[in-house]
Amino acid sequence: MSPGSPTGEVGLTKAHRVGTVETTLRGMLKYGGLGRKRTDQPANFVLFPPGRPALEVVDQLGESFDTDPPVSYVNLEVEVRGREVAKTFRLIQIRKLTPRARPRPLFILS
Repeated sequence: MSPGSPTGEVGLTKAHRVGTVETTLRGMLKYGGLGRKRTDQPANFVLFPPGRPALEVVDQLGESFDTDPPVSYVNLEVEVRGREVAKTFRLIQIRKLTPRARPRPLFILS
C-alpha cells in the first residue's frame, strides 16, 4: 500500500479511479441522441435518473449498443447496475421495473 492511498492503488490518481465503483441507479431509459444536433451520429440509449444529469448507456468497453433491427422508440422505467465513467454509464445489468400500481378510486354510492 502506498502512503496516503487508502485503497492501496499504487500510482493511480483520482481520475484513474473514477468509475471503478459499481452503482445502482433507477430512471427512465430512452433511445436517441444526447445533445446531438447532427443526424450522421448514431443514436444511443440514454438513462435519465431523477435529479441527476442524463447518462449515455454503453457496454463495459465504452462502446454504444448496436440495435438490430433499429429501435424507433424506447421509454422504460429501469434499474441499472454498472459504473459511471464521465458522461456514460457502463452497463453490467439492467432490469425493467413494473409500472407502479395506481390505487383504484373509491366510489361511495348512497
